[in-house]
Amino acid sequence: MDAIKILNLENDGLNMAADGQFLYIRCKRTFCKCDFIDMSPTAQNIIFKKDGKARAFSICGKYIVLTDFCDLYVLDKNNLQVIEVMRLGENLSSDLGVVRFDERSAYINISNGKMAVMDLETLSVKKFDINESSSWDHCVIGNRVYTGTVIGDLIETDTISMQPLRKIKLCRKNIYSVAHLSLYGRP
Repeated sequence: MDAIKILNLENDGLNMAADGQFLYIRCKRTFCKCDFIDMSPTAQNIIFKKDGKARAFSICGKYIVLTDFCDLYVLDKNNLQVIEVMRLGENLSSDLGVVRFDERSAYINISNGKMAVMDLETLSVKKFDINESSSWDHCVIGNRVYTGTVIGDLIETDTISMQPLRKIKLCRKNIYSVAHLSLYGRP
């Protein structure tokens, strides 16, 4: 079977995610939304003034949450308009990382062991010290956040108090990803 080119995008700091019948794409300065049926663009917005490669985004109910160095962008998922821009970090020692969600909050990694929690109703943000080390990834399961750190610790944090409950040394360094795998049909 021959490959068919459906999009012409320059891969120079490119992010994609699927949600429902849409494909969301961040390429250079632009964010666009395409319908899977015919890959036609349904919305597009130039978000940034200059190109950048260290950007990432996550999708939740009605928002797209986009990180760019120290800034957090909240976009309307339907029309890709910027709702809010927040400066959560200050410099290279406090840049933003992965964003994960539960039904009420977004949890954003900040370098050097901090985590920001954004209320998805009010878009208000609070910052918490979770650990002395930066983290690559985290996942939210029920009322817990599980964070993998660059020094090899897995940290369990309560989502209500944002207080770390347990820390387990899994390896010498770099837990790059943390994922929750549910076993269907099992208790």
